[in-house]
Parts: sequence; structure tokens; C-alpha cells
Amino acid sequence: RGRFGRAEWVHVLASDLEEDGLTFASLLAQQAWSVAGNRMVAGLEAGDSFAGTARFPRAVAGGLFRLSGYAEDELRGSRLAIGTLRLARPIAGEAARNPLYVGGSVELGAVLPDGAAMRWEDAVVNGSLYVAVDSVLGPIFVYVGVAEGGHRSWGFSLGRQLF
Repeated sequence: RGRFGRAEWVHVLASDLEEDGLTFASLLAQQAWSVAGNRMVAGLEAGDSFAGTARFPRAVAGGLFRLSGYAEDELRGSRLAIGTLRLARPIAGEAARNPLYVGGSVELGAVLPDGAAMRWEDAVVNGSLYVAVDSVLGPIFVYVGVAEGGHRSWGFSLGRQLF
């Protein structure tokens, strides 16, 4: 049970070599809780470029829990919005050193190019199924993700937030 939040404000000066002057802001909020032995996390994330032109996209998504039907960092643009609901069930060793979990996620979101207005029609439904172990190296996930339009991804992740 708990809450997590993060706010980020990035301002890059026009004199920097990589950008033509840019202001980008992002917010992330998550709430975790337990219900009948299951671990659940709900999250919202949003980001937007407010001024300037980025040579490299600042809003990046794809991969586990960030529009799982797409490959890691496949989606790039200047603004994003993602809502996520995750569920994990301990299946072995919860009291042991390395508990094992099986779970899934449902995600709704979009990454849009510079100047595009965020609309509900742009949001894509994604989901994942995964197996995770809480190891001494950090959480280890093996997952498969799907998204509307036939997008699929799979992967291995080490060190991401488990719950």
C-alpha cells in the first residue's frame, strides 16, 4: 500500500548543441494497494513539450507498463498520456527471499507528434501478461504485450519497479 509521484521540468537553452531551445514537463502518479492477496497499482502519466523544437523526442513510451504492445521506446513524440492498471498475484515464496508473481496490465494511452492535440480517438488500448521474480538484482520480468491494431511485443526487464 502506498503512493508515488514524480514531476519533472526540463528547460534546454537554444545555445545547447542538441536542441533549439525546449521546455518539457512530465507528471507521474501511482497508487498501490492489496486486495485478497493480489497486488494492484494504478497509474497516470502525462508529458508535454511547451516551447521550442526538440531534435530528439522527449515523450517516449513502449515496453512493459508503458504501452506494452509496442517495443521498448518505440513510440516517440512531443506529448504523451498513459493510464495503467496492473495486477500481480504471488504464486510462490512470498515469505521467501525471492517471491514469484504472475500478473497482467491494462493500459490506455498515446504518444503524439509536436503540435498534435490530444484526443480520446488517439488513445490505444494495450495489455500485458508477465511472470516476475523479486531477486537480489531487482525485479525480473518476462512479459508479452499486445495493443490494438495487432501490435505485439515481448521482453525481459531487470530492475523496474515491481509494485
